[in-house]
Amino acid sequence: MRGPEKKESSLLKRFMDEYHGYRTVETRVMLMLSFAVFVQLMFNNDSEETSVTYSALIFALLCVLVIVLNAWMDYFPSRLSAVQLRVATGQGLSLGCLLLPTLATAGLHRALLTQPPLASLLFLYMTLLTLMSVATVMASLISLTPYPNSVVLYSLALTGLSYSTQAWIGTPMVISLPALTIYSLLLPSALTLFPKSFTLAEAVILTQAIALMLTDVLLQLLRTGKVLQLPVLYQRSIPLLYVEFLLTGVCLCCLLLSPLLYKVHHSSTHTPTYKLGSIGFILLSLTIGFITVLPWLHGIIGHQPIAFVFQYLSSSSTRLMLTGYWILVSMATGAVVWAQSSTKAVWLKSSDPSGLWLRKYFHLSAVCVFVPGLLLDVDFLSFAASMTTFLFVVIELVRVVRMWPCGELVQEYLTPLCADREGGPLILSHLYLLLGHCVPLWIAPHTGVGKLCLYSGVLSVGLGDAMAAAAGSLFGRLKWPGTAKTVEGTLMSVLTQLLALVFLVLIDPDVPVLTQGQWLITSGGILLSAMLEAYTWQIDNLIVSLSLCSVYMAFLL
Repeated sequence: MRGPEKKESSLLKRFMDEYHGYRTVETRVMLMLSFAVFVQLMFNNDSEETSVTYSALIFALLCVLVIVLNAWMDYFPSRLSAVQLRVATGQGLSLGCLLLPTLATAGLHRALLTQPPLASLLFLYMTLLTLMSVATVMASLISLTPYPNSVVLYSLALTGLSYSTQAWIGTPMVISLPALTIYSLLLPSALTLFPKSFTLAEAVILTQAIALMLTDVLLQLLRTGKVLQLPVLYQRSIPLLYVEFLLTGVCLCCLLLSPLLYKVHHSSTHTPTYKLGSIGFILLSLTIGFITVLPWLHGIIGHQPIAFVFQYLSSSSTRLMLTGYWILVSMATGAVVWAQSSTKAVWLKSSDPSGLWLRKYFHLSAVCVFVPGLLLDVDFLSFAASMTTFLFVVIELVRVVRMWPCGELVQEYLTPLCADREGGPLILSHLYLLLGHCVPLWIAPHTGVGKLCLYSGVLSVGLGDAMAAAAGSLFGRLKWPGTAKTVEGTLMSVLTQLLALVFLVLIDPDVPVLTQGQWLITSGGILLSAMLEAYTWQIDNLIVSLSLCSVYMAFLL
């Protein structure tokens, strides 16, 4: 066999081996879910709007492009080799491009059938997230073009994509182009500033979420200030508004005060510059918050934001009781973290160097926090989750920058929480765990059979993932091909989630008795998310929860 033919045959053999190998299981599961949600939207709703059809077709095109991209990234050179990604057998770009658009598509389908006023907002979210994923595919395919031609081509592609979207489905360029621009700046910035902190899928998912959040805040400010004539969309919930504006404030402070952050981070802790810089950043951040973020939020919700928090907290005895209970759980969790960090607490030290048992204890804590809130007061739980997410982000910022007075202390206590796969400057597994439980609260319905969507984080991450890890480490023998996950762990995860689902249906008065078809859907969603957890190389606390939520939102009607 001649040289070129031999090389071509070898490449084809490698492609077929990879396609039938374990690395594609993650892609297959995600593509199967995406196409199922697409079919559900296209053929099982009564909407006659052409824009919905066009948007669904763009989403289908994204799925096809992701299949092409998956092969391209594996078998052709790319500039991604110059980026320090977190070490993983699979970078999961297909998963990253499809997860959030699939979730938004599932929400759109549900809204069209059960809550039409919400459909316009979810249609916008679906369109923007799909465009961001298409932009990711285009950037990867253009990456071989020499600089600066690649930048010019990519900018023209973004402009053409925004113009085409406005012409076909009516999404204004004044919304789509800023969203794509923000996303295109965030993704390389995250990969560059925080090397080895993300796989490509994790970076795409996080930057898409942040870009969508910033675009949504900008959209609300422009519409409220009557700067531009923009369409009136469905009013966001109070918890979603709080988390959007507070996290936007964090982003704004980091951007405006980045030289000060750099100075603090690179100063010795024993120098006056370190303390003065930290105090200056704190004071300036508070100033920015009080003169920008709080007035913005006040204009949107119609209440003084800080006073509203206390009024909301004290509006019922149930909320005060839940607050006290959550404080007790937090104190117990903090005591465990302190004991794990203390050299005296040998009895808590895990023999597993990755700290498996300690991390799974936090999964149990999340279940203890979220289940009572879901049963007693979902709205208050959603609001508390927004404030906690903001607090977690601030704590991580303090730790990364080593900000005085508690940066070093936070670093000492959070180090045991590092997952064995985390190798960069960021510690995100606990934030992923929180978001895996919180995101369904902000986007899913709170009544009827749809309330099971809110339990997707509790089922898949709080219980399923924890039981899979425990069972796999204790008596796992059979491993799934190409992974360290065990068949016994996956079976225990599925069984635990099914038993928990039966229990939740019995005790939650807002969830009706499920029909046989609904039981098949819930069981199928649990099995799909369990297989995704077994084969994904991403930190699965967020991914598994959102995939299960997508199934429930699209098919539990």
